[in-house]
Amino acid sequence: MTTKTIYLGLIILLLGLLIQCNNNSAKISLTNSTNCFDTIIPIIYNCEPSENGDYAFHSIPSKQLKVKLIPNLETRIKMRFNEVDGIIGIHQFFLDHDLVSGFVHPFTTNMFNKLKPADFVLKYHPDSVKLLTGTISFIHKANLTQLDTLGKNIAFFRQWRLSEIEYKLQNGQVYTKMDICKFDTRCACPQSKKTGNMTQIPIWQIAETGYQPLNKYADFGHENGGTVVIIWEVNNEIWFQDVHSSWNVILNRTIEISKAYNIDPAICISDAGPFARKLKADKNFRVKVIDIDALARNGKRFGAGYAYLHEQ
Repeated sequence: MTTKTIYLGLIILLLGLLIQCNNNSAKISLTNSTNCFDTIIPIIYNCEPSENGDYAFHSIPSKQLKVKLIPNLETRIKMRFNEVDGIIGIHQFFLDHDLVSGFVHPFTTNMFNKLKPADFVLKYHPDSVKLLTGTISFIHKANLTQLDTLGKNIAFFRQWRLSEIEYKLQNGQVYTKMDICKFDTRCACPQSKKTGNMTQIPIWQIAETGYQPLNKYADFGHENGGTVVIIWEVNNEIWFQDVHSSWNVILNRTIEISKAYNIDPAICISDAGPFARKLKADKNFRVKVIDIDALARNGKRFGAGYAYLHEQ
């Protein structure tokens, strides 16, 4: 597969995202026109919010992007950290670890240690000048060096290859297997072929269980959908795309990537629960820390993650 083919596939994916936004022009601005948010590259936001004011989004397919780190609540208090500026929005929260303070919960360490050599980890390359800013990319766990440390420059994601997810094609339609969530008994979670605590994928929808048409899981909101990073490799280059949306969008996007490159991409999840919600920056490219803290009122070590910089 040539480089030209790779970039053609990425262009096709990006065009699909722009069409899905229901916006005719995907302008690079933050103006509010006809009750519709415009697009800020490298993030494409849906035009209409969910019932709780959350905006679904996709990042453009990338090999690396510039971010600003968000410390956990405990560290933010010590740093007198009141707002995150120069950002497009909050795009990922980490699972009980923090690249600013270095805190890693033993639970996260245990799950990280179980990753296979071919699994993906996020690698953070800090900016030598600006505090808390740098570049993220993804590498295989097998390629970590002695200088790479979880909680320092490495972040953990639970992950499932597309081939490990319980879904099937029937009469030209995708059916996905759902079961009652361990995390929220009101909802149903996608099922995987893995065992143990990886049986369920922590994205939930209020819907029926069993094999159901994927398009039944198209709702997005506080109790529907979640945030993932889809990661794939072509010609030894690792690409990634953040998707914050319904399970219908997440799985369909992964299937599209699989077909485009004849590969087995991974769906990677950092955290779930209230952190399935994300915050969009205001017109001054800022998010107040008090709004982040509201998502996890009782967890002083929660809330660490990253936000994409407004200026890439």
